[in-house]
Amino acid sequence: MEAGKRQRQLVWFAAAMTIVACVSLAMPTALDAQAVRRGPTPQFLSASADVVPARWHAQYLAHLPPTISLPADELGTRLVTEYGAMLVARGVVLPPTGMFLSEEAVAEWQKQTLGDGAGLHLQPAAQAALASAREEAARVGLTITARSDDSGPRRYHDTLDLWTSRVEPGLAHWVKSGRLGSAEVNAIRNLTPHAQTRAILQLERAGMFFSKDFSKSILSSVAPPGASQHLSLLAYDVKEHDDPRVRAILARHGWHQTVVGDLPHFTYLGAPAAELKSLGLINVERADRRFWVPRPARHADSDALLSSR
Repeated sequence: MEAGKRQRQLVWFAAAMTIVACVSLAMPTALDAQAVRRGPTPQFLSASADVVPARWHAQYLAHLPPTISLPADELGTRLVTEYGAMLVARGVVLPPTGMFLSEEAVAEWQKQTLGDGAGLHLQPAAQAALASAREEAARVGLTITARSDDSGPRRYHDTLDLWTSRVEPGLAHWVKSGRLGSAEVNAIRNLTPHAQTRAILQLERAGMFFSKDFSKSILSSVAPPGASQHLSLLAYDVKEHDDPRVRAILARHGWHQTVVGDLPHFTYLGAPAAELKSLGLINVERADRRFWVPRPARHADSDALLSSR
């Protein structure tokens, strides 16, 4: 029985790694290390194409930057589901892609956005709105402060480090549980970050989750390398997020919660809550929180797109 179960796991993993790494895998045969490290050539599509965007309402698509690019597969759908509200923010510079692929690409875009020698900080409109929210909070005896040292803007390597801090414990956990073997783990570790993201999401589809408690998706608390809203200089993690008065003040100044399950995380959208539906967003309520996410093409798709969070 156990031998048969293990064989089915290995067959499944072989198929998954063929998809994400474009290499032929017949477990337990060793992988071609060079091919795995190289990973696939990422394929992207424009927001005007009809693959991933077909999942989203026309109102949302109409507000996307026409030059934005997204991975041309299910990963693109996940990125829009998790982080796509930011892509319709007003009065700011939006990134050219939903997923940067390198430190150099992020650094160049951040430099162009903020100006050479400006240092790393929130985009001007977001920073001004946060300052105004803090002033309003102070008038009623409240504070709005950073949750940690990396609560605001980040660099690519910051997102890679956070991603690895979830992936490595997850791999160790699933090895200990007997769901993964050393060959599979070494293959995943050798993938490029872009390809590794696909591999981890494939494992999660098979029930091997990579959140801190291994009960839900890794995307519930950390973005894939290059996909974090913090790279776009439009996100801020707030220490006082549990206070509904603080959340209301932030919302009045264009700062909203957009990543379901990431409770301290706020995104600058540059518009009050009353205007967000006109940008193609819908609100999803979890406990006492309201999160704004892209509106699916069909109302029936809403639960399906959010069920993996």
